[in-house]
Amino acid sequence: MWPVAIGILEKIAASGSASALYNLARLHEERGRDKSARHYWLQLLSRDGLIPAAYLHIACKNSSQAKNCGEPHPPAQKSATTTAQT
Repeated sequence: MWPVAIGILEKIAASGSASALYNLARLHEERGRDKSARHYWLQLLSRDGLIPAAYLHIACKNSSQAKNCGEPHPPAQKSATTTAQT
């Protein structure tokens, strides 16, 4: 089952899915394959600004790259129109 799951996730990750990269990293960690996991964490970090903040935080922590990770991105600002309506 492992090779099938990894193969499917790798195909999905190739299309740009941050979720697939995250899951690949986590699966490799669970199996004690730290070098492979780190590869996927670093791929996630290379997409800074394009991935959810939660993924960024976990990837920084798990890739040993915390010192190279910037501050979390601020939440998106509401537009003036949206703010005026509330």
